[in-house]
Amino acid sequence: MSGISPERILELSVRHHSDAEVFGFFGQSWRPDAACIDKDQEIFFPAKGGSAKEAKKICALCKVAEQCLEYALDEDRDGIWASTSRDDRRKIRRFIGAGKKALKAVNE
Repeated sequence: MSGISPERILELSVRHHSDAEVFGFFGQSWRPDAACIDKDQEIFFPAKGGSAKEAKKICALCKVAEQCLEYALDEDRDGIWASTSRDDRRKIRRFIGAGKKALKAVNE
């Protein structure tokens, strides 16, 4: 997974879902600043069982990884986004869902 802490992922995701409800979508103005913008995109879409190491190295240096993760969580994209695979992001979504349920239970 990415170098972003689980707490920051939760914070971004909660903010992300709140913003998504208000605006319905996110702009992608961050993309030109992405570390991957001038890289071979095939690196970020490894074949099943292939290595994602190269993509994750590039993502680790990216200054817009948080925006990238927000986008990938919202869009449910294939490939490596913000050093996370689709399976990683599914786990993050389940974690977020469990956190929201726990928060709701505490507030009831």
